[in-house]
This record gives sequence, structure tokens and C-alpha cells, in this order.
Amino acid sequence: MANIRKFKRVETALKAMKILKDKGLNFKFIIVGSDLLHVENEKTVKTITKELGLEDNVIITGWTKPDEVRNIMNISDICINSSIHEGQCLVVYEAASANIPLCVSNIGSFTSVFTNSALFHDPEDFVKLSENICYYLENPKIVKKHISLNEKIVKERCDYKIVEKKLINLFEE
Repeated sequence: MANIRKFKRVETALKAMKILKDKGLNFKFIIVGSDLLHVENEKTVKTITKELGLEDNVIITGWTKPDEVRNIMNISDICINSSIHEGQCLVVYEAASANIPLCVSNIGSFTSVFTNSALFHDPEDFVKLSENICYYLENPKIVKKHISLNEKIVKERCDYKIVEKKLINLFEE
């Protein structure tokens, strides 16, 4: 859920979807955001999707209003992010707070927060990402455990009142 740029490594996620399709899984992969890969002289998501034969499995929404994003999150089974770098990456926190399990890249901004409550992959490792997705699909008890842990993480670290208090204390020091 963001502008799609090269550093987001959406191709990793699409290649993982190809593996899932080849295994016979029935799914829709919803990519929320504007495809800006052409600006970086990269293949567009639509082109990659067609090359991988995923036209029937991938939905690219383009820019999406916040209430529509909420509706998409309500029907989502897994949040995937394969970025090579991120700052805070609010969408992952939003997914965690919406009780969506996380399959995210093993970069510090994710591993430092969701250490024991997400499944990680290298941003280029589409095989590991596909394995992580299958692991969640086959292990609902792990999904429940990760959702519970993430609920606690979001409540204790990310609630706006808590963040506000921490910022005030920081500025007062």
C-alpha cells in the first residue's frame, strides 16, 4: 500500500505468487498503490504480471482512498512487504493493528519490532516468501499467535497517545 517503486521489490512478491499458482493455490493478490516503476525505467507491475501469467490473480488498485484501503485490509489474509529499505512503514503497522499476519522482508525496521511475530524473507528471495505464505496458510495457530503478539506490540508501542507522550518526553529532555 504505497507508490510502487523499485525498492519495494514487488517483483519478489509476484514471483512468489507464481510459485503459489503453480502449486494450485487459488488466490487474489491485491497491490494497493500507483505503479511508478516506469519512471525508474523498470518493467511495470502489469508487464511483470502478464509475463508470469498472473493476470487472473493480481489486482492493481492504483491510488486508493483511505476508506477503500480499510475495506481491502478487511478482506486480506496476509500482508506482504518485500522492500529493501523502509523508515517506519506505516502500512505494516496498520496491517498488524488490523490483525493481518505479516510476511515482510528481513530489514531492520521490521525485524527490530516484529522479531517473534512475523515471517521474514530476504527482499529478493521469492522462494522463501512463498514458503512463508504457505506456512501461514497451513498453520492457523501460528497466525493467531502472531496476531496476538502484534496486537500487544501495536498497543504498547504504537498507540498515538503513547507515541505522543514519548515525543513530549524527548523534547523536554
